[in-house]
Amino acid sequence: MISGDNERRTYTLGDASQPDPPKSQWASMGQTTQQALAQRALGFNCLNYAKDPEATLYRHRLPDKAYLDQNCANGLRFELMFPSCWNGKDLDSPNHKDHVAFPDLVMTGTCPESHPVRLPSMLYEVIWNTAAFKGRNGRFTVSNGDTTGFGYHGDFITGWETNFLQSAINTCTNPSGRIQDCPLFNVVDEGKATSCQMRKSPLQALFAENVLGPMAKLPGNIEVGGSASHGPAPAKSSPGPNLTYRPGEKPSDPAAPLPGQAFKEKAKSGSSAPTPPPPPPPPASTSTVVTPAPPPPADPPTFYSTQYITSGTVVKKILWVESVVTVTDFGGRPAEATPAAAAPAGHKHRRHAARHAHVHGKF
Repeated sequence: MISGDNERRTYTLGDASQPDPPKSQWASMGQTTQQALAQRALGFNCLNYAKDPEATLYRHRLPDKAYLDQNCANGLRFELMFPSCWNGKDLDSPNHKDHVAFPDLVMTGTCPESHPVRLPSMLYEVIWNTAAFKGRNGRFTVSNGDTTGFGYHGDFITGWETNFLQSAINTCTNPSGRIQDCPLFNVVDEGKATSCQMRKSPLQALFAENVLGPMAKLPGNIEVGGSASHGPAPAKSSPGPNLTYRPGEKPSDPAAPLPGQAFKEKAKSGSSAPTPPPPPPPPASTSTVVTPAPPPPADPPTFYSTQYITSGTVVKKILWVESVVTVTDFGGRPAEATPAAAAPAGHKHRRHAARHAHVHGKF
């Protein structure tokens, strides 16, 4: 399947230099068509690790180089959301799009009646080190000649065996999202993977083309700013205004953010000796009432798993905890012991829903 449109060079949902309207208003504004949702499935995240991060899919236009130089100290992350609703019968379609569809909130929401089967959600992310070119003249362009970012697109082709992939979807539900936490995959050690060296490309011998760059023209002599169907762009086209920085909404539970929320992991501080309590005051000649110190705060709860159930604009968040009950059976008890005292030895595990939260409309 394909997400995005290689030929698009415009944004038709209003001013791309302004934030999206609240998702709860999209339907009333007529902005839940597949064409509209596809335009909001693109994101260009300005990375600056010294600030709170922007939300996923916050901006839909590629910022100009001056903005990147001034604000994006750690580069630019391209984001592309794929459709996650299926018509339930076709594995492909002539345009590689019509057999799937976006839910009405792009990342979450309700599938259209024509595509009622929900698929696992996929988000492509590619980070470009644009900061390496800070202070140099020029502008960034995608390889298809697009300088706006509106024509960014991606393809997905699955080569998995159907039964194995379905087993992975059913089994690998660890909220960490790490492939190492899925027992079905034989993951290659990272050190071994990074030690592999790429063989010298035969392209230089096969084609009289400079594949290493820098190049005077894009591959295929594509005009910068144009596309195959739209033709070349004006030579002195000016970039559109940039969407200003705004930090993304932080999740109430950093371990389980909702789709589109912003979060970043902080390195755990090294262990240090606790601060000793102050010495007791010297004895006084008169009696003193000592107020006991408050008890230490309880440890924050930990959750066995996190589950989300989406229905329309309502997202139900279910936090699962695991309780371990230990029952010990001591030998040598008298035969007349009551049945209640003769519980079997070992551990009994009980899992139950500890919390049930509702989030309405805004993600």
